[in-house]
Amino acid sequence: MGTKQAISDELAKFRREISDLEASKIKLKQLEKSLFDLERKYKTLIEQSILGIVVFQGYRIVFANNTFAKMSGFSKKELLSLPSEIVKSMVHPEDRALVWGKFKGLLAGKSLSPHYEYRGVHKDGSVRWLEMYASRIDFNGKPAIQGAIIDITERKLGEERLKESESKLQGILASMVDLVFAFDKEARFIFYHSPHLMDLYVSPERFIGKRHSEVMPFYLNKLFAEAFKKNKKKESAEFEYWLEINGKIRWFVAKLAPLFIDNKFTGSVAVVREVTAQKQVEEELEKYRNKLEELVEKRTAELRKANEQLGHEILERKSAQERLARSESELREERIALEQKNIALREIIAQIEMERERIRHDIETNINAVISPILEKLKEEKSSAKLADVLHLHLKRLTSQYGIKITGKALRLTPREIELCNMIKGGLSGKDISRFLNISYMTVLKHRRNIRLKMGISKKRINLTSFLREF
Repeated sequence: MGTKQAISDELAKFRREISDLEASKIKLKQLEKSLFDLERKYKTLIEQSILGIVVFQGYRIVFANNTFAKMSGFSKKELLSLPSEIVKSMVHPEDRALVWGKFKGLLAGKSLSPHYEYRGVHKDGSVRWLEMYASRIDFNGKPAIQGAIIDITERKLGEERLKESESKLQGILASMVDLVFAFDKEARFIFYHSPHLMDLYVSPERFIGKRHSEVMPFYLNKLFAEAFKKNKKKESAEFEYWLEINGKIRWFVAKLAPLFIDNKFTGSVAVVREVTAQKQVEEELEKYRNKLEELVEKRTAELRKANEQLGHEILERKSAQERLARSESELREERIALEQKNIALREIIAQIEMERERIRHDIETNINAVISPILEKLKEEKSSAKLADVLHLHLKRLTSQYGIKITGKALRLTPREIELCNMIKGGLSGKDISRFLNISYMTVLKHRRNIRLKMGISKKRINLTSFLREF
């Protein structure tokens, strides 16, 4: 009986354990399903994140989301297969010590700042600025570094442009002798530039952040308010004012220009120039002007009296001047006539001299260019009647322009070609020229062709002899 009860108790215990196991199995399946849903949601969140998520193990990429793949220029498949050297090169050479040093430190358990900026190298070689949030994790049972990355290239470029603009602005302001003030839309001072602090009405700590009306004199606030009102209407404004600074009255001119962003009024910029010296000059000029007017009035009265006295003298001298004027007029007319004759005579003499010089030059040129060569030939052949005819022809035209034209630089004739021209003009045939010059007939023809070419009649049916006689 005791044995049966023990067996019954064991069976009951066994059934309870089986029941507990079945309940645990159901709960495990529920937990697995919850875990699966959670992993799916996590993956969806990771893939849709605007952050680039990447996991590194031993300089290899073991996980990357779509955002990081887009940042790097590689596909996810390419990223997971990249060798360690390529992975290292994805960081700019100047930033590799920072990035990989941080990774080593975090893996070693060091307490390092997980947030920093560095330059990443895109697949196409371009450089992008990235902001990293790194942390040590376990991935597949091994230590790894997970990075959450934001592309901040545009922000960096904007910061560089801002720095450049600020640098340019500082350079411009440093070269200005004017005072510059900037106001927000509530007319509060938000910026100032002054070459000298002594030029300011009050020290900067007493006006920066305060409204114009809280700092400046009452009469000036009214002028400023009117100008500020114009600025809100997109109109510039200008006004003149004075201030007592360090016990001295100083004058200024202010020009206010509006600032609009997206068509919304954001404030004004005032450029202020001191005109105290100009005002002092204007006051001095006004004093001199008044004094000059007094002197002019006094001098005018004196001149009026003197004018009356001179009037009598003028009447007395007028008759004498009229008689003298008639005599001077007659002499003037004779002198003009004589001068005109002298001018005409000088022109005639000059023309005669010019003509005489031209004729002398023409004769000398014709003799040198035409007669002398023929005479030389006559000396060689005394019995040549044809050469004598040529000489006769050229002597008859001794004063023509032929010699000047034929030897001119425009034609570029050689001495031999000029010699042939003279003989052709004199009526000598090609054979006669060949014999007189002791050259072949073919050479004479060649010279004739060159002469026609240089004179521009090579392709024209023009007789060379007639052409040269009219040349």
